[in-house]
Amino acid sequence: MLFEAMDEGFCIIEFFDGPHGPLSDCIHIEANAAYERHAGIPNVVGQKLREMVEEEADGWVELYGNVLRTGNVIRFQRELVATDRHLEVSSFRIGVFEDRQVAVLFKDVTDRVRADAAHKHLQETLETRIAEALSEREKVESALRQAQKMEAVGQLTSGLAHDFNNLLAGISGAFPPA
Repeated sequence: MLFEAMDEGFCIIEFFDGPHGPLSDCIHIEANAAYERHAGIPNVVGQKLREMVEEEADGWVELYGNVLRTGNVIRFQRELVATDRHLEVSSFRIGVFEDRQVAVLFKDVTDRVRADAAHKHLQETLETRIAEALSEREKVESALRQAQKMEAVGQLTSGLAHDFNNLLAGISGAFPPA
């Protein structure tokens, strides 16, 4: 009952000698319902790993084969390319090497991995976006200063012209037309 109630995907795989050499493939001998939910692969009991994920089987066989040979527990995160999911995996040998069985416990962490990647991308581009915004601000401020200078020159020119007209009017008034 606990096996089926677990939220994490769980399976037991058994290694066998295949066409790729000794212990080069494995078959799923047990799996819970959460396996499909997390891995995205239905009805795995009785399926061979190389038939399920042919393109990436070598990598998975190497990881789990190492667990079988050494008896060491491993924990890792890896993409299951066949279903475009990222899995957080723990694996351990069941019994002795001669039993050829490895247990795999995993959960789908795709959402977290994608959020982390988006956050990393945001962090990497933030500095560039800030630099671009500051550069744009400097251009706008420079244009504003130039406009203010032109306005000041215009006011000065207008004032000089007005004063010059007043002087000319005074001079013209002093000399009547002939």
